[in-house]
Amino acid sequence: MARDRAGRWLQVMAVVAAATLALPDAAPGRGAWAQPAGQGASPAAASGDAAPLGLVLSSSVGAAQAAAAGASAVKIVADWSALEPRKGEFRWAALDDAVQAAGRAGLRVILVLAYTPVWASIATGLETRDPMIYSRQPPRQTADWEAFVHAAVTRYRDRVKDWQVWTILGLPWFRGTTVDYLSLLRGARSAARAADPQSRLIAATPAGVDLAFMRALLGVAGGAFEVLSIAPAGLAPEAVIGPLATFQERALAKAPGKRIWVEWDPASFEEFGRPAARPALLGRALASALAAGAERVFWAGPLDPATRLDVAHRTLAEALRGRSLAGHLRRGPGTYVLLFGQERPVVLAWLLAGSSLELSAEGDARVEVMTLGGVRTEVATNEGKLAIPLAIEPVVLAGLPAAAAAEARQTLGGRAWIQPPVDPRADFSRAERVWARLSAINEEHGLYNMPYRVRRNGALEVAEIQGAQVAKTNVARGIVYVYFNVDDTYLFFNDGRYAVELTIEVYGARAPGQLGFNIFYDSDTGYRFSPWQWVEAKDGWVTITITLPDANFANTWGWDFAINTAGNRREDLHVRAVSVRRIPRP
Repeated sequence: MARDRAGRWLQVMAVVAAATLALPDAAPGRGAWAQPAGQGASPAAASGDAAPLGLVLSSSVGAAQAAAAGASAVKIVADWSALEPRKGEFRWAALDDAVQAAGRAGLRVILVLAYTPVWASIATGLETRDPMIYSRQPPRQTADWEAFVHAAVTRYRDRVKDWQVWTILGLPWFRGTTVDYLSLLRGARSAARAADPQSRLIAATPAGVDLAFMRALLGVAGGAFEVLSIAPAGLAPEAVIGPLATFQERALAKAPGKRIWVEWDPASFEEFGRPAARPALLGRALASALAAGAERVFWAGPLDPATRLDVAHRTLAEALRGRSLAGHLRRGPGTYVLLFGQERPVVLAWLLAGSSLELSAEGDARVEVMTLGGVRTEVATNEGKLAIPLAIEPVVLAGLPAAAAAEARQTLGGRAWIQPPVDPRADFSRAERVWARLSAINEEHGLYNMPYRVRRNGALEVAEIQGAQVAKTNVARGIVYVYFNVDDTYLFFNDGRYAVELTIEVYGARAPGQLGFNIFYDSDTGYRFSPWQWVEAKDGWVTITITLPDANFANTWGWDFAINTAGNRREDLHVRAVSVRRIPRP
């Protein structure tokens, strides 16, 4: 793969950048929330961990705080540029202290190997003065990287078994290509196994949920790692469930022994700017990743006591101690009821809309409800029904009626992940095409633009042409994208099954060669642009058809494609309608 084609992270991330303790009352192992030893144990719990929840250590989160919040594991960055500032000269003291502190706190340590020292970097000229450039670039000689990895694994092999190769791929974290990363990954595998045959490697992935990259990495370098680390960005917490469940079924089922870890950066959530929303976001993020079959989930942000994030994390950790996903109840889109553990299970439940969960119950059944803040209440049966109050912040339930627990287990069907519910009224799996008519409030049939109107560069204006409202870009104000997401029931993680045909109705240009667009889309090799398409000069509507032979449409960054108009300077684009059609491969 040539460097200009392989460096898709550079291209895509550059475009995006330019466009824009009080603890619960119950002690561990006691009360209705306790899990009997050995029952329903997750891989993490079976190995002695409290719960499959971890934290990324930083200046604001230390080992003691992580342990107090119920974390069982921590990621610590082993910064090569700081550890080996000059070739062969190692400075281990700070990392020694961090690893020892985590060990004293009873935490499992994952060391993240990343960041190139200036002497080893491919950086030249002024680049060598900026650590945010040279340290994010790959090394000139892979042998230097391998020597560092071997030295690190040799030093910590008695205390560390898990080694992640880089943090996240793509700007600003990594300034290399796919080929560069494969070289780092394979070199790390060779060096780590030479130093410690028991070492496990974790492969990094681009920000988002890049299923195409993950599938390709399994194919070309599956023997070089045991775990894929996913760093969702631009997605609601629940939006990872469908993509990761699909990947589990289509890819990991054919790769025995491979696991997924999810690392959430709270800064990627717009709602995180509202302190009151933070506990709900933490709960939804951690629970959604586990629902998608993740072996471990990491929180890469502060546990601010002022917003009781530490308490929320501790509550979840205590509830999940020794329990793995065992079932879920389907109660329609936006309702999440996840059962964890076999004997004496607990439930994590929340609603994106609505106010209660209703369950049938016999006799004098009662359900205990605990908030993420550790406050407990009890709901009693009334006329054979339990009406459990729910909201957007998850709660922990204990004492679920046996019939509901059995239903949840049957729904899961022995899988390690849930299948997101599909509203029959919004099932487009048999549709010939999906479409949207754009105006102030769109008419949308399986093709969605309205959710992206809140984005600064996608906040389309409304114009009136021939007595009808249409959508309009405004390059002068930075409104250059018309974003779309294809309904997942129609097409998701295409994986080469179909070519995709887009039909776009736009108003004609005022003059030749001054108005055009292309398609910025989620392809089999990452987000890319189609060739530029000029709009015919015409006083009327123009229909343009574009075929994408390599569309993947896996919502990698939360959307499938966008009409890009950033190249226009004299005129803005008016869009009336867009449709998408699958074309089966021969």
